[in-house]
Amino acid sequence: MKSKNFVNGMLLCALSAAMLLSGCSEDAADAAAENEIGQTYANFLSEEETAAPKASEPPEEEPLPEGVVIPEPEDFDYVASDTRVRIDSYEGEADAIRIPSEIDGLPVTEVNMRKNDIISYVEIPYTVTAIESEAFYECDSLTEVKLPSTVTEIGDSAFYACTALTAINLPDGADIYSGAFSDCQGAVIHYRGQTYDMKTIAEVYCEY
Repeated sequence: MKSKNFVNGMLLCALSAAMLLSGCSEDAADAAAENEIGQTYANFLSEEETAAPKASEPPEEEPLPEGVVIPEPEDFDYVASDTRVRIDSYEGEADAIRIPSEIDGLPVTEVNMRKNDIISYVEIPYTVTAIESEAFYECDSLTEVKLPSTVTEIGDSAFYACTALTAINLPDGADIYSGAFSDCQGAVIHYRGQTYDMKTIAEVYCEY
């Protein structure tokens, strides 16, 4: 009888031990699974943070060249939306200007000076990414334009008949559209490490 009870007791102990081990194993598996999920989520957040574009900081503003001024907002005819400003014309008297990157706290993203006969020198702000079609059409006093590296497009007839234009440096990444420098007889155009006149730049790069 004692032997039978002893055996039953041993079996009960073994069963209890097996159940205890099984519970520990399940707890360990659950903990491992939770840890893996947590690590996956952490990796996702890390990848997202790495992939997320960082806000670009404005470049350090260069000192104004002698004789160059930054016009007041009232010197421009401009249109402001909720997010940006488009300059439609310049009404000021100064002939050498640096266009501000902001007006009324909004970025200036488009500049048009069509048929302006006053400006001789103009600096375009980094907030501008395209010189739109006919932006400087027949600005016949314009001799020099300073473009930022952010410009990726020189539109159709952008500098058409800027007959006084002597030289311009184009960003390497800018696409040049048809007639961008038509009738700019004396202009020397520096682009992608080469020098062109209005005819050769059209032959080589105006493909649009």
